[in-house]
Amino acid sequence: LDPRHGARCATHAIRSRRDEIGAVIEDLAARERAPHHHIGAVCLRTDHAQGSQPEVIAEVSAWCARTGHAGAVWTDLPSNFTEHLGEVFSLERAQAYLRGLTGESLDEAVRYIENAPPETDTGLRRALRDDPWWQAEARRLSEAR
Repeated sequence: LDPRHGARCATHAIRSRRDEIGAVIEDLAARERAPHHHIGAVCLRTDHAQGSQPEVIAEVSAWCARTGHAGAVWTDLPSNFTEHLGEVFSLERAQAYLRGLTGESLDEAVRYIENAPPETDTGLRRALRDDPWWQAEARRLSEAR
């Protein structure tokens, strides 16, 4: 969730078996291998809200109210593109970064991007869909399974 560089797209919600927001945060933190301060959360029952971006918290809160959900959690990792690469994010730079990956790092990136739900339709995914190099990498990894 990045209001500055991200793209609006459909997302998916999975109902938790947990009743307490703290337990739901624990579950997502464990699944994502992320520290708790990188998990965003909203609970309308307890007025609990945490996250790094107030505009995302407000939008998730409104979504919960509109859809009748008591709360929601999400992975709230900061963008590290500029810090890691010394450049501001752009589609062209993101594609160049992916082209520079090799071995397991490339395989993990291909799996992550290719296994996202089709509704997660970002500019980067659209650009990669039209990129013969990316399509060859996706085929290679699929055939290796």
